[in-house]
Amino acid sequence: FAFNDKNGLVSRTGLQFSYAYHIFLFRSQISFGLAAQAFQYRIDAEKLNFANENDPIKNNGLNLVAFIPDANFGFYWSSEKHYLGFSANQLFQSKIKLGSSDLPHFKLYRHYYFMGGYKFELYDGFAIEPSTLIKTTEQFLPQADIGMKLYYKTDYWTGLSYRTSGSLAAMFGVRINQFYFGYAYDYALSS
Repeated sequence: FAFNDKNGLVSRTGLQFSYAYHIFLFRSQISFGLAAQAFQYRIDAEKLNFANENDPIKNNGLNLVAFIPDANFGFYWSSEKHYLGFSANQLFQSKIKLGSSDLPHFKLYRHYYFMGGYKFELYDGFAIEPSTLIKTTEQFLPQADIGMKLYYKTDYWTGLSYRTSGSLAAMFGVRINQFYFGYAYDYALSS
């Protein structure tokens, strides 16, 4: 698939090719995924403001575009009541060089994600599902999302999640045939 991601002055535009392999074992499924991608990393030069017109970065041949190859990997084990997964992004930890050789480069650090959840059946079609998502980087900056969803007949759900960096998320959703529609809203607990 093609993607275009823009965050402030920085944009990433590229292509990603993914492959997944599934193994069905008893009443569970084990899945492996691998993705290869290539993207263009760009900084919008028109929006750059330098406090000092003689800034060495500005005057040393700032190249605002870089081409980056990368790869991602994932593993997922699931059944009717539980799931467990692991993934790693930015496996190549590419370096982005913007400018001449004496300027610093930027490194895309590897990101790791661990997740799991278990669905407890209650009564009359209701179930609750506690879940956890733990994220970290090569620099070991961990963050966790701890959540709880309430299901009704697997077709409707609502839930809350707390992120250790200081935010809450409320969510709800519905399943119509094989399609899932959901909405989540994050609220930061600090400025």
